[in-house]
Amino acid sequence: MKLVYIFIFFYNEIKQLKANILIYLRAFNQIKLSNFFCLLSLENIKSEHLKKGNFLIFLNKIKRNYFTNQIKYKDTENILVDLLVDHTEYVMINLLIARELQCFVKKPVICFVYNKDYKTKLIANQFGFENIIYIKKENIFKKFSYFLKAIKIFEKVKKEKKYNNFKLSNIEIGKMALENFFRFNKNFYGKGEAFFKILNLSKSCLYFNFFKNICIKKKVSHLVIGENQFLPHRVIFNLCLKNKIKVFTRFGDAFSGIKIRVYKNYSDRYSHKEKYSKKVMNYYTKELSKNKNNLDNLYQKQKKYLI
Repeated sequence: MKLVYIFIFFYNEIKQLKANILIYLRAFNQIKLSNFFCLLSLENIKSEHLKKGNFLIFLNKIKRNYFTNQIKYKDTENILVDLLVDHTEYVMINLLIARELQCFVKKPVICFVYNKDYKTKLIANQFGFENIIYIKKENIFKKFSYFLKAIKIFEKVKKEKKYNNFKLSNIEIGKMALENFFRFNKNFYGKGEAFFKILNLSKSCLYFNFFKNICIKKKVSHLVIGENQFLPHRVIFNLCLKNKIKVFTRFGDAFSGIKIRVYKNYSDRYSHKEKYSKKVMNYYTKELSKNKNNLDNLYQKQKKYLI
């Protein structure tokens, strides 16, 4: 069976490599190369290509309204901002939250983005955030080594309950992997599920070891994150709470309104974003009970979103 898993692993890697090559070819077709040597620096090509047209206007507006000189923010601890979701609204909202948070806590901001996500990097730069950690896709050898480790682990935790309870450094790696499996590979449940459970387990272990070092070495005091489920976000979220890092996670959108929940305790890691604390509930109950009209108005506003 091990050989079957290994064969499927390399088959998927070859498919991904083929897809990446096609993406590069499309990128080169879209960009007019001024000379052959530009081929040696795809990042510069991509960045310059993006700084045109409507996107350039968009960047200039951000800089004009939200740029903050980071020189005045010097501290031993940092605000970490997750920009790994490839969606402009997610990126903008997280950066806006980070900017407002920075005004209160007076700490420097560190963003992490995928290595080839030039658009997100440019948007972050317009806020003045130049300190960026680039998340590179691991090479096939490292991924394969983690995959082999995951096979060994899986042999001991094949039963779903044991798999779910598997931990590293008291972090629920198995539960994270299973959550990701049911989100993205649930169609393989029952038939062929073993490979994808092993694959998700290997990803969880890899992300755990990578982000564990960031949380410790970068001396993070606050995390701003939009998505706190599925890999790699679940690993980042749980690791930060385990290390007593305050997590600011948002829900809602620009249309319905942006809300923020602050997580402080590791015990709340699976608590829903929209769950209010007793303190907040008691406050609103007390305030709204003073005037029945306020309660009716609040009900009517919420009713509009339900219709």
